[in-house]
Amino acid sequence: METTLEDQHSHHGHQDNPNEFRSMRDRMHPPRMSAPSCIVPPTEQLVIRPHIVPLLPTFHGMESENPYAHIKEFEDVCNTFREGGASIDLMRLKLFPFTLKDKAKIWLNSLRPRSIRTWTDLQAEFLKKFFPTHRTNGLKRQISNFSAKENEKFYECWERYMEAINACPHHGFDTWLLVRYFYDGMSSSMKQLLENVWRGFHDYDKKIGGLELKKMHEVQVVAETPVQVKPCSICQSYEHLVEECPTIPVAREMFGDQANVIGQFKPNSNASYGNTYNSSWRNHPNFSWKPRAPQYQQLAQLSQQASSLEQAIVNLSKVVGDFVGDQKSINAQLSQRIDSVENTLNKMMDGCKMTYLKKIDNLQYSISRLTNLNTVQETPRVSMKWKLMRENLHR
Repeated sequence: METTLEDQHSHHGHQDNPNEFRSMRDRMHPPRMSAPSCIVPPTEQLVIRPHIVPLLPTFHGMESENPYAHIKEFEDVCNTFREGGASIDLMRLKLFPFTLKDKAKIWLNSLRPRSIRTWTDLQAEFLKKFFPTHRTNGLKRQISNFSAKENEKFYECWERYMEAINACPHHGFDTWLLVRYFYDGMSSSMKQLLENVWRGFHDYDKKIGGLELKKMHEVQVVAETPVQVKPCSICQSYEHLVEECPTIPVAREMFGDQANVIGQFKPNSNASYGNTYNSSWRNHPNFSWKPRAPQYQQLAQLSQQASSLEQAIVNLSKVVGDFVGDQKSINAQLSQRIDSVENTLNKMMDGCKMTYLKKIDNLQYSISRLTNLNTVQETPRVSMKWKLMRENLHR
């Protein structure tokens, strides 16, 4: 490794001229030495503002401290701001030394000069030092040998297990293996509780499935139920509506003919009131009236029939109006019921679709995991089948 100009001038003292006179006091005091930094200074410039440093977390290198948690907190702080458009890795590389204190700072200064070039290199060296292999193995044993404490509640046991997993995020265990470790470490009462909960969820799923089938059957029955049609209120026939009743035009024609007869009828001179006092009374001795002429009787009958037809037309109009109102109400109720059925079917179809898609995703994920453990020869065929199934469901 070539010696740079900075290495040549890394110490300052009276060594430029070895023959220069130096007193005993000068020789007793050590010269000032400055070792180069382990981080290679990047070409990109970054100005660190004073208000940023107090926001950074600190790490002292204690056994109780978690280096993974420190890096996570440090990256969260760096992600909240950008200075001068610099890259995020440059910011982390320049700011990370300010987070180290005491033992951790001594370790950083002991690294070989200019051995760190990227943020990834610095992370690797930091975790190698403060999260060594023996610490990783110890935390992995805590996970694999996990067991519930006496009289410990289920949620407390679960939280303690998750803390052990988070303390060693690079444990390398699969999800199914983590679940098995937790189940094996549970007490008998916890296992019984878990089995009861699972059985309850299983029964709940069965009940939900039965209710869905029942609801679908009810919707199908409602959709297939014929509309109850009222009979014609005039002739009591189911073959036509009230407004299409064949008796209506016949009644109108009859009423028009009788009205014409009434308009065309003209009484004779003896029917006038003024002539009732003349000689025509001589045909009525003792002032007794003879039977009326046939034309008078026909006129009275026609008048009564006309009144009856007028009342029938009025009643018919009322019946038709009531029917139209009832029919509008029935149509509105039927439309509302059809809309409700349609909305229910749409919601049920959407729910079933989402459930099937989720189950397919989970199954595909499980199959992909199993495939990765064995071989990858059948992966294109399996992926193509699942892709076709998802496309069919989305159609």
